[in-house]
Amino acid sequence: MTARSRYSSYLDTEIVSTALQHSSHGDPACCGCLGVRIHNRLANIFCNKCGVVVRTIRASGLQKTLAEMDIALALATTQCPCCGYVHLVEPGIDKLFAFVCPKCGQSVTNLVGL
Repeated sequence: MTARSRYSSYLDTEIVSTALQHSSHGDPACCGCLGVRIHNRLANIFCNKCGVVVRTIRASGLQKTLAEMDIALALATTQCPCCGYVHLVEPGIDKLFAFVCPKCGQSVTNLVGL
């Protein structure tokens, strides 16, 4: 067995990084980000910190799957009572007490139902 044939499976593997957090897709306590290891038409979506494989899919469906995972993140919204601007709350924030509207500049407090 030559070195090339013995290690060819490692040499033919492509690794792609993403900004998707493992805490949003599986382990709330993990601080790692998801990466993708593509090999033999399969894509393993794994955590770069703890190494857990979150999903294994066909490589041809990778873009669609990553987009679905990104969209699946629940974003909370609240509306400015002055101008109606919809304010998006960043993922991971479960309570919003106040914000300054980026459209009209008003301070908004006493938010209910977020």
